[in-house]
Amino acid sequence: MKIIGFHVVQKHGRYYLRRFLSGGKERWEPLTRVDAGEPALLRALAAIRAAADQRAREGNVPTLLAEYRSTLTLTPAVDKEYARIYSALARRLAEFDADQVAPKVILEILKPLATKATMRRAVKARLSQFFGWCVITGHCAVNPCREIRLPEPPKRRGRLNAGAFWQIHDRLPEKWQCFMALMYLTRQRSTEIRLLRESAIGPERVSFVPSKTRSSSGEVVEVVLTPEIRDELTRARSIRDEERRRRERRAKVVAIDRGDELLFTARRGRPYTRWGLRCAWDDARRASGLEGVTSKDVRPFSLAEMERAGYSLDEIRKAAAHSTTTMTEHYLNQHRERVSAARLQMPERKK
Repeated sequence: MKIIGFHVVQKHGRYYLRRFLSGGKERWEPLTRVDAGEPALLRALAAIRAAADQRAREGNVPTLLAEYRSTLTLTPAVDKEYARIYSALARRLAEFDADQVAPKVILEILKPLATKATMRRAVKARLSQFFGWCVITGHCAVNPCREIRLPEPPKRRGRLNAGAFWQIHDRLPEKWQCFMALMYLTRQRSTEIRLLRESAIGPERVSFVPSKTRSSSGEVVEVVLTPEIRDELTRARSIRDEERRRRERRAKVVAIDRGDELLFTARRGRPYTRWGLRCAWDDARRASGLEGVTSKDVRPFSLAEMERAGYSLDEIRKAAAHSTTTMTEHYLNQHRERVSAARLQMPERKK
């Protein structure tokens, strides 16, 4: 509704800003108390005027960012991360229309992230996707991110091997030992193990829909229940049930219908967060004296162990839910020996 007038009203010991709106309606906004004096009232009115001036100067980028986000279909975890990034970008670009943003502006936004190469590339990618959408929808003619090239982030040097695996494993609490073992035995990412429910565990197989490829290849991975996996599942259930019994004894309540339970549960039966796993892992890693090794290294290590055990490249590809063998080769190359045994003779010397 349009504001057609306003004035300051004193009532019940307080000043109010009385706004007259179209359609004969009004809106009252509390200001300062009368006993605070006129200077306080003037400061409050100045703040309202400054906020109004700021809104008048705002461009259409914040509105377009909100509209663009509404077109995306994301998992809750990714949506939370995107919301954080796009909220920060909306504040930085609040004064611009989409067609006013030049490459120089994008570089200024990326400049504070100079020491965070991975995050800088992620922010640039989000901006490029947004402005690509703006070009398609006619809000600007050129994507300002198109001409910007960023260096590749330095590659991580951490690599898991059998010795490092057991060093970390033996320093984890029992629950997380079980978690790590299932990551290795099923060749799955930590997210799939964190969110694994009883309904996905059959009498002979475990079904995984990898979260990373759900919106692309969407392949379902069926992992046969080997004796080793069965043992770890039994151990995980035993730990979960004992923790639940302790909670019920403290609360003096017995849960009747537990529904489709998670295999690993935090408080009140909720799934663990990525942060929960990271804290446990980092504690064990530091106690082991290791650097640069993360839980993400378990999966490439397990796939490399499959290759060493003699499984074909296609079998490894299916276990990893890769649509092509190119990505599988990328995983395996991280663990292949880089030792050249080629023997050469000195080149022939012409007489």
